[in-house]
Amino acid sequence: MKRIWKCGLTGALAGAAAIAIICSPTVGSAQDFDPGLTHWEAANTLIMPYDVTGNHESFQIVSKIGPAVCDDPADCENPIATHWAFWSKDCDHLGDVFICLTQNDTVVVDPKHLQAQTQKPDKSGALLLGDEINVDKVGGDAAKGLVTVTAYRANIGQSGLGCEAVDAAAFDDGQLVGGWTIANTSTGAAFGNDAVGLATDGTIPVVPAAIDSTNVRIQTFNPTSLGDSLVMLLGVQDAATTPQGVGIYANEIAPMAKSSQGDPTVRCDATVYDNLENARSLPRVEFTCAGFAPISDNIGKPSILGPGIPLNSSGFVKLDNCTSFNEDPNNITCSGPSGRCIFSPNGDRQDQFLFGFHGQSIGTFGAMISGKYTNASIGSVGG
Repeated sequence: MKRIWKCGLTGALAGAAAIAIICSPTVGSAQDFDPGLTHWEAANTLIMPYDVTGNHESFQIVSKIGPAVCDDPADCENPIATHWAFWSKDCDHLGDVFICLTQNDTVVVDPKHLQAQTQKPDKSGALLLGDEINVDKVGGDAAKGLVTVTAYRANIGQSGLGCEAVDAAAFDDGQLVGGWTIANTSTGAAFGNDAVGLATDGTIPVVPAAIDSTNVRIQTFNPTSLGDSLVMLLGVQDAATTPQGVGIYANEIAPMAKSSQGDPTVRCDATVYDNLENARSLPRVEFTCAGFAPISDNIGKPSILGPGIPLNSSGFVKLDNCTSFNEDPNNITCSGPSGRCIFSPNGDRQDQFLFGFHGQSIGTFGAMISGKYTNASIGSVGG
């Protein structure tokens, strides 16, 4: 079936302002499900950042709004199993649980109290299963990064009180929507956004074909006015080349592979533009799987702008020429500097993608702005 692309400008307000330009294919049937990159349609893998270090608190919300998992939705009692996997900024797996959701069900998760759960048979509430995982204690200073939530058919056992996946094959139709928030208890401000939704066949084939993830714009208000700032960069990879997921769920979308040699997983050139179109080069932005840094030094160090590079107006930082560490040089030939991989629609790695966000506050007003990307089909890649 031939896909028809639909592109739109969408805004969301949920404790924060968010705006994103997104293209995704229209869906002809459940069997043809492939949402590309979506903030507004049900998907099968949700990707969200989190931060529970220091003064930060974080929550995620996920709802099942997809098709019922039975022939007659009116009689449907079959839940789905959502697999939650938390990864640190350094690519380490900090914990994972299954949470079973019934039709039109919703769950709110606190990473500091992560626990498997299912619905009680009498629908009187959630039944907590197993031991509680404290992601903040497991990860320590690295307890910030990305969480993936993937939908599977559920096995609740003969008792009806269990929750696990029937097998490692994810759904082929959209099931989940979600959102997240990060709060700074020292400033009293918070910011959040919708979860990024992707297909769950272990690949991200549509996104790189639509937009150039090596060319990301991160917008900012005037940094001198900000009381809080958190630029979040999430490098993700599908399982087509190198399985990165957890155990038998290695087919899931997960962080890019960590370098065993200590090299940064992602490296990007950076330029800042003020509101008069003046451009200044910045130090390279480098991070391991997930990058978390304020926009400028007046918020804290290290920063995206770097020391001695002021920005006294609103503007944006452009990250381009992004490369990833080649974790498998024997099987993957990469053409970037020092043998690194260029991940882009026409690059060495079309199975990798970089998501960007900037959470910022002025007083107690918090806003979250998603990174903006060049559309490879109509724009100049790398321009």
